[in-house]
Amino acid sequence: MKDSAGRDLRCPPRILERVIRLRKLHGFTQKQVAERLGISQQAYSQYERGLRAIHIDIFVSLALLYGTTVDYILGLTNLVSRSVNP
Repeated sequence: MKDSAGRDLRCPPRILERVIRLRKLHGFTQKQVAERLGISQQAYSQYERGLRAIHIDIFVSLALLYGTTVDYILGLTNLVSRSVNP
């Protein structure tokens, strides 16, 4: 899957691994996550398999669902939990 400039739009495997790991850590099925995101199970499965580009809105929704940050999902930090500032 490429954009008009020929750049690959698929997520790197390390990002997909984190998405899958977070889902399993929280005990969700693909169907349950898809329902919470308001998408089909098939679409969500395609995200996890790298067959469909993940839109930033989905990353934000996943981070909120799992209590983490988009930075963690993207591999920019290894801090899993969001810190809550008083």
